[in-house]
Amino acid sequence: MAERKLKTSYPKDMALLPTRVQKFWTVVLIAALAAYPYLAEALPSSSFWLSIGILVLIASIGSLGLNLLSGMAGQISLGHAFFLGVGAFAGAVISSESSRTLSGIEFWGLGLPWWVGVLGAGLVAAIIGVVVGPAAVRLRGLYLSLVTLALVFLGEFLFVSPALEPITGAV
Repeated sequence: MAERKLKTSYPKDMALLPTRVQKFWTVVLIAALAAYPYLAEALPSSSFWLSIGILVLIASIGSLGLNLLSGMAGQISLGHAFFLGVGAFAGAVISSESSRTLSGIEFWGLGLPWWVGVLGAGLVAAIIGVVVGPAAVRLRGLYLSLVTLALVFLGEFLFVSPALEPITGAV
């Protein structure tokens, strides 16, 4: 007779990786992701495969955050694109060199290593989240979704704003 796997407490029910099989495959996935850049570099069109891997990882950051908020907390959020965009622009400014765009705009750039750009992008997005958070934490349901949707429209406006051209490179 098969053993029944009943969950007898709320923490056991909410465990992220409750079984050994799930833990094993998570470790295998993390190891494969760590080895991916080295394996992709050996392929004939390595820059293509590296860019595909980078795009997959960027999308996974957004989806993991959305899963945490919608799946675990049960809240609706439409503002993930805003925070992802803020982090992308912050990472680009931190890790790229100053240059002039094709339209003649002097683009800011600090020229720091890529890992500083990744940490800085997360930090800038987190700071903006802390600024927006106290107002958004008091809202539920439709009102929360409207505030997060407003963040997307605010971000779309700011990302193409002429006043922020040196940061965003917008035309």
